[in-house]
Amino acid sequence: MMSGKRGLVDWSGLKRKKLLNRLFALIFTSIIVTWMVRFASSLIERGLVPATVHPFVFAIVMYSSGLVGYPLIVTGLLEEIRSPTLDFRLHRSKPWISTGIFLLGVFMLVNLVHAIWWSGDPDLFRHWVLDSLFMETSSFSLMFGILFMTRSTPRNSPSYRLMLIGAILFEIFCFGFIYLPAALGIPIGGDPYADFWGKTIFTLWFWWDFLSELVILVAGIWLLKRGKL
Repeated sequence: MMSGKRGLVDWSGLKRKKLLNRLFALIFTSIIVTWMVRFASSLIERGLVPATVHPFVFAIVMYSSGLVGYPLIVTGLLEEIRSPTLDFRLHRSKPWISTGIFLLGVFMLVNLVHAIWWSGDPDLFRHWVLDSLFMETSSFSLMFGILFMTRSTPRNSPSYRLMLIGAILFEIFCFGFIYLPAALGIPIGGDPYADFWGKTIFTLWFWWDFLSELVILVAGIWLLKRGKL
């Protein structure tokens, strides 16, 4: 009887774990896919895409080339829904806990500042959710801030490995095709980077983007090469 009860408790705990994993993956899949659509639409609305190019074709090309990191992260999340392997037990390593706390701090700062900046917007809630909460700086900081504090490892979780690869490719794109050209006087990222040394580096948004992306890049590479500290 005792072993039967223990088996029942273990089975129940396993079901709860899988439910938590799938809920986590489903939430972030929804957030990131929504942002992918929002981001592609914003580029089209701003006239940065030729009118002759179909929006769907543009999105396919964009997310299968420079921004391929996005679909890889989504694929990892979908894999987690299919076969949960993340371990949400809290990690005991202070460096990883500190890394997670830093990213969660970025998440809170981004959304607090945007809520204040847009406080007079009549459509504040929708604007804040779509353009702040779902923005990649915010959503990636929240997602990886949580994951870096857990015992999840890419060695034991194929879904986590895919997410990390996607994140690393995205950060490499940002550093190699946005920040570096802007620093050299080639603002590929548009008007916000036009005066990189005179204005951009003195803005709060630049530093929360830059630092969160740097932390995710370094931590992601470390995890893929060595596992946890």
